[in-house]
Amino acid sequence: MQNQRSKGVTIFAWSIIAVSFLNLLSRLEFLFRSFSKGTQVSVSGYFYLVISVISIIAGIYLLKLKNWARLVTIIISIIVFVDICIKVPPIVKNIAVGPAFFILLLFILIPLLFEAGVVYYFTRSKVLEQFSCK
Repeated sequence: MQNQRSKGVTIFAWSIIAVSFLNLLSRLEFLFRSFSKGTQVSVSGYFYLVISVISIIAGIYLLKLKNWARLVTIIISIIVFVDICIKVPPIVKNIAVGPAFFILLLFILIPLLFEAGVVYYFTRSKVLEQFSCK
């Protein structure tokens, strides 16, 4: 018998697909703009391009309840969480406390909470049962 997919898995999978697709479009636009100007693109530009493609594929297979997609999603979420934590402190320390600071903080906290939520949700035992191969 095939496992039933919960609403939580569906919501997270579609969220991952949508956000990753938007990030992919943003990265492609950035790369094309950089190439047209003749500027050098950093490794992180390519890194997030690859992460976006992998996340879209994993999100599609999350909908099919493939365990490898769950593991890939958890690993990517941890990598992105750590990457945000590394890159943000130097940016935040140079901004004076005020409206811009709180808006930036909001744009940092939302992805951090999402990535942490993904790791938490996909490691819960009731969610693991949906991905088990019987």
